[in-house]
Amino acid sequence: MSQQAKTFSSSSEQNEMIEPNHHPEIISESNNGCTFSSNKLFSSVRQERNDKFQKESSARVEKVEDVDENGQKVTIQILSGRQDNYNGVNITIDSEIENFEKVMTNSLQYWMKKKKRGVWIYVTSEFSEYIPILLKKFQFKMHHTNEDMLMLTRWLPETYNFDPKADPNKIPKYAQHYVGAGGVTIDFKRNQILLCTERHGRKPKGMGHLDFWKVPGGSVDDPNEHIGEGAVREVFEETGVKSSFIGIMGFRHLFGFRFGKSDFYFICLLEAKSRKIDIDTNEIAKCQWFDLEEYYKMDHLNFVQSVIRDSVREFMSRDEEQRKQMLWSMFDNSLSEKNAALMYHSVDLTHIAQEKAFANAKENTDPSLMYCYRGKTLDPEIQYQ
Repeated sequence: MSQQAKTFSSSSEQNEMIEPNHHPEIISESNNGCTFSSNKLFSSVRQERNDKFQKESSARVEKVEDVDENGQKVTIQILSGRQDNYNGVNITIDSEIENFEKVMTNSLQYWMKKKKRGVWIYVTSEFSEYIPILLKKFQFKMHHTNEDMLMLTRWLPETYNFDPKADPNKIPKYAQHYVGAGGVTIDFKRNQILLCTERHGRKPKGMGHLDFWKVPGGSVDDPNEHIGEGAVREVFEETGVKSSFIGIMGFRHLFGFRFGKSDFYFICLLEAKSRKIDIDTNEIAKCQWFDLEEYYKMDHLNFVQSVIRDSVREFMSRDEEQRKQMLWSMFDNSLSEKNAALMYHSVDLTHIAQEKAFANAKENTDPSLMYCYRGKTLDPEIQYQ
């Protein structure tokens, strides 16, 4: 947090900590209060999985029996990595390989005889001299990169099949979406919402000198971070206000967002756990608590922010049971061994098998049990897609 952070409210109540669970009808034991205490568990599971994958796929030169063009048995050297579930080969080049071109030639020929399909080769930056060889001599294609590694791929059936259509290239494209989260942070005790203006954000047309108030939020670009965790973190980083995740109110899907990729922006309902504002002056220009009635009257908002305003007004006008119908608020960590988190609609609680293996649960798909964002039961006579 910046040392030059300013507080945009003179009220002494800004320094108060808010007692937990002022909104008990939403935060329940079944979702562990949505505080995500299992974040470290998810991160460690993911890290262990990555470490295991890299160890298993680390390039090793091994000797195998093969048959040459004259039908004679020979012993050749090939790269040995990790075999995947799709009859593919995963190799991580993280060490020097003697006679690399010869070994690579042997490997490809051997894999094609064995009818292997996709070959994935991860090259660490330390051994980047192998990249042009793989690209130019062995027809690999670049797939994606990060700070210290480049992944290249080759689809072998295109070479050994007489008919390329018999097994077309099924190597998936790299990630196609960005994910962001906005934190609708509400102090339920005082009926107030936390809003901010961005220092470098774009204003809607026609606003002129007016402040463009919005809910705080930002990118969820840590692959180990749950959407709810991302919203809580972004709110704290931008405003200094602590909060806990309640549920997802909805999301926006934007096309052509960045580098030709689309963007999912999840609108998360948060309960304020503190009130003191301490902004990040690099990102935020102003931050303030607003009474909800004043918020509902704001008309200088962009489309997404106006939908959020209407959703908040609708949510706050409903009773306890109707509020449950308007959120995806159930968070289950029983999938932690599978490195996953399951978010589902609270009204489906009685229709989901009460098992730890939620991935195998069967939900009741009766349209009368499905709800729109306004919390109204959909017409069971209509066939919904």
